[in-house]
Amino acid sequence: LELAETGGAFAEEAARLVPIAYTVIVGTVAFYGLLASPLARKLGLAVKNPQGILFAGIRPWSIEAARALNREGFRVLMVDSNYNATRAARMAGIPAVNANILSDYATEEIDLSGIGRLLAVTPNDNVNAMACMAFSHSLGHSHVYQLAPAGGSEGSHGVSAELIGRLLFGDKVSSERLEKLEGSGATIRKTKLSETFDETAFLERHGAEALILFVIRENGQLFVPVEGSPISLRKGDAVISFVPLEEGHARTLPSSDPKGPKSPLP
Repeated sequence: LELAETGGAFAEEAARLVPIAYTVIVGTVAFYGLLASPLARKLGLAVKNPQGILFAGIRPWSIEAARALNREGFRVLMVDSNYNATRAARMAGIPAVNANILSDYATEEIDLSGIGRLLAVTPNDNVNAMACMAFSHSLGHSHVYQLAPAGGSEGSHGVSAELIGRLLFGDKVSSERLEKLEGSGATIRKTKLSETFDETAFLERHGAEALILFVIRENGQLFVPVEGSPISLRKGDAVISFVPLEEGHARTLPSSDPKGPKSPLP
């Protein structure tokens, strides 16, 4: 700009460079802005098949589940409007945002790079359903999941079935059931399947009460069990599950109640 204004031998050439420079700057800003927007997903410019998980709602069990995924190298992010809950997640080493999952900030400004799925796990069925609706635009309807409503998806007084996201972990797994599992001392555990310890051995050891949360294939692909899409286990799979407490053992999950967090065990 200074060369163009001062005149001289290079004034004409400098004047020609000004619009080019502006075009480059604007184009660069627009390009990187596009990568961070939902439109980037539609145009195929965003990360292909992102594996990260966004948790809407923070409970002690979901913190442990997020930790298990984080240890396997997956991006995880937790959102909750309860400050003590977000503090508990952060103390456990999990990125957490203190915000209402339905707020403009959560739906429009949170960085979703690397995030491919929403897991709505709050105790409120209506909030879970609305969160799935809100994030279906950016993540896709097939990648937003919620816990089964407490009264079942067919109840006449509950959330309309048309508004419910895909049912996470199956149609019988509600927030209430997970809270009961947690209260009984069940723990989040990773199990590596092999030729000598296959799916049958896994079920024999942990029983029918074991709840499979995530399956990680040998190629790093993450699968989340949902109603209507059962997952067959294979040799080499890493299975993250919620398993009953073994006799003679005790464990304390991190607390997200208003009294503050308890120290989670490694």
